[in-house]
Order: sequence, then structure tokens, then C-alpha cells
Amino acid sequence: PTPTPTATPTATPTATPTESPTPTPTATPTATPVPSVNLVNNSSFEQTSGNWPIAWTQDTTQWSLSTNSVGSDGANSARLITNGTRAHLFTDLFNIDNTKSFVWSQYLKINSLTGEFGFYIDEYNSNNDWISGQWKGMIAPTFVGTHSINYTPTSASVQKIRLQYYVTLGSVADIILDAVSLIAN
Repeated sequence: PTPTPTATPTATPTATPTESPTPTPTATPTATPVPSVNLVNNSSFEQTSGNWPIAWTQDTTQWSLSTNSVGSDGANSARLITNGTRAHLFTDLFNIDNTKSFVWSQYLKINSLTGEFGFYIDEYNSNNDWISGQWKGMIAPTFVGTHSINYTPTSASVQKIRLQYYVTLGSVADIILDAVSLIAN
């Protein structure tokens, strides 16, 4: 007789539970702050040609370059000493975005002041023609620190501006100016 083969039971595989992966939190990305861009060239008066800072213009000799670290940023600053003479200090013209608003800041040390020391913005079109201006106030005679002013261009025609510092006729002043900035909001 021939033996009849018998089936040998085989092991049935069983599922082995595996550990569920634990979710690991990922960092939520945060916006990288955009650095503020100062639109004023040579804002701390450190770059000079002769005895005068580049990118700045005066209409009298009442303004001078102070090189003995009396300002707030670097060795140089602008200094106004006047005894009744009208005097103005201007930045060079520079381009702006007329759809934005700005903050105009500067360090001031008013050593003495009788009369008016103030701020003005001249506005120009794309052809460098003066089209308007904004008086931005005046400062107290005993101020020391950073003085900030808000500025919004007058119209869509404004393509360039220049910042202006002035003392009126009859004013007597000894003023240090440094760290000038114009930054978009």
C-alpha cells in the first residue's frame, strides 16, 4: 500500500503590532523682519570732502563739521553756531515712494537757542522741479535726544525730496545735529 500523504499544518502568520510614530512638532515659520532702509545719504556726516560732509548743502557758513564726537553716531556731526543770521542745511535730493509714509528722525543737542530752529521738507517732481513743501515744526530751546517727525508726501507728483533744517533771522543758536534718518513705515 502506498502511504497517503498527510497535510502538515503550517504556521499562519499573525500581525505583530508596531508602535505608531509619535508626531514631532515642527517649528512654525515666522516672518523675517525687513531691515529698515535709511534714505538719507551720509546721515551721520562721516563721509567728507575737505571740511564738509558729502550729500549736504548749506546756504551760509554758520553750519560747520564738528569732528570731536559730540553727536550720537560716529566722530562727526553738523554744528550750527549763529548769532542772528538766517541759516539752512539741506540734504541732497533723493527719491521716495509717494505711496508710503515715513518717519524723519535726528539726534539733536540744543546747547542754546533763542529764536526758531525748525524742520522743512522740500518736495520735487521727477524733473527735479520744486512743487511743494511741508513745514514740520520747530524744536524747544533745551532739547537733547532723538526728535522724530511723521511725513506723508503731499501728492502722487512728489518723486523726490530733500530735508531742510533752518534757523530764522534773529535767532541765536548753538546746535549739534547727527544721525539723520528717513525710513518708510
